[in-house]
Amino acid sequence: MEKIVLKKSLESFLIENGAYDSFVDNLVQQNCSLPALIDEINRHFGYDCISGAFTWHLTPEGHDYWHELAWDFEFADEYE
Repeated sequence: MEKIVLKKSLESFLIENGAYDSFVDNLVQQNCSLPALIDEINRHFGYDCISGAFTWHLTPEGHDYWHELAWDFEFADEYE
C-alpha cells in the first residue's frame, strides 16, 4: 500500500484526537481510488475534509463519532 499523505492540519488534528489510525483504516477499506480521494480531501477545509472521506455509519466508530470530530475540525483547520 502506498503512503497516505494528508494535509498537515488534518493529520495533526487526527493524531491529537487519537483518530489517525482509524481514519486511515476506514479510508483504505472503503475507497478504491485513494490517490484521487486524498487529493480531494487535501484541497478541502474543515468539516469537508472528514465528511467526504468515507461513509461514517459503516465504520466501527459510527456516524456520531466522525460527525463530532469533523465539526471540531471545522474550527481547528487552517484556512490558507
